[in-house]
Amino acid sequence: MKSSSGVNLDPEGFPVRLKAIRCFRNLKQVEIAKALGISSTVYSSWETGNHLPRGNNYTRLAQILNVPIELLVEGPKNGESVEDYLQLAVSKKFLSVLDCNSLNVDSKLPEVLKNSSKLNFSLLDGFENFYKEQKMFLYKIEDDSMARSFSNSINKGMTAVIVCEPNIRIYNQKPVLLAVEDQNQAMIREISFDNADLVLTAWNSKYNSQKIDLKKTKVNIFGYVAMVFEKFF
Repeated sequence: MKSSSGVNLDPEGFPVRLKAIRCFRNLKQVEIAKALGISSTVYSSWETGNHLPRGNNYTRLAQILNVPIELLVEGPKNGESVEDYLQLAVSKKFLSVLDCNSLNVDSKLPEVLKNSSKLNFSLLDGFENFYKEQKMFLYKIEDDSMARSFSNSINKGMTAVIVCEPNIRIYNQKPVLLAVEDQNQAMIREISFDNADLVLTAWNSKYNSQKIDLKKTKVNIFGYVAMVFEKFF
């Protein structure tokens, strides 16, 4: 089914997405109805699914809600929730992912790859391709902030393989090497997005989590931790 704008419409999911986007934008039904020049009752019927918009109202809704019309009528492409999509989109405006080509790939990495069969870990899919495209480097873990008692602990003195990826969505809920403006050193933290805030979580409970207002504080991301080794090469 196509909307009047020519975009494929998911009629069952549309009411849920419309309400989710409105709530995310902190708007009331009456405010959107007024902007559209319709009654609150008509607008409410769109969110309940009793009726669907007509004419160019899909386009006007997308403009008022400040979202791509495809998100409104089709939904996110990769199966994530509308809320997650919007939070990441907002964060992307204020978060800087460094250009991997500006980083020096560690000269020891080919040796690590060559001897990988001797190490107890599983290669990331496409690992060699990442290296060929100069999208990874080695980083020595300098503290125990990401150490924990169960699997996948990132301990002080280990070697981490950091993979650069320009797509900001890749980093959500992953351990990430980053630097916060006005803080003197890089750190590894699991990151998650909360609207325009970036939440930095240390796996070690001795370290406090941080919530960074990305509108006020710049954060540079170098890449995410793809794997770790027991020693530094």
